[in-house]
Amino acid sequence: MRTVLLRGLGLIFLGLFALVWIKIGLELGDFEPTDTHKTLELNNQLASFAGFLAAAVGGWTAAALGIEIQKGEGTFLSRIAKAVINWYVLAGIVIYTGVGVFVLLEWINHIDAAPDVIRSFAWGIAGWLAGAGAASFQTTD
Repeated sequence: MRTVLLRGLGLIFLGLFALVWIKIGLELGDFEPTDTHKTLELNNQLASFAGFLAAAVGGWTAAALGIEIQKGEGTFLSRIAKAVINWYVLAGIVIYTGVGVFVLLEWINHIDAAPDVIRSFAWGIAGWLAGAGAASFQTTD
């Protein structure tokens, strides 16, 4: 029962992350810079909260995947395969990666109009993806 409750709360947090960052990404996509407003202006509290969510979910997904991999036996790739069979870890990774790539693409398409919090998240997801990519090349322990 405790695990179900904690996973439910985690999924609510993950959903909040997705909603906030999709909203910000869509706002950046719709933003048209002017001479007086060259970058998208986000409310300071929203920007801070979005930064917190990105850091928390990024750390959580990386840690969860790492913990699951350490539990497994066999080659590194077989342990990754076993780890992502856990639906909860898989959901976190898919949602974090999907939202992150969406925001990253919006940043690339509107690079000069993006506020710092979007730039930070874009670089963060790029680093997370680079780490995942590097780990995928390790075939032995």
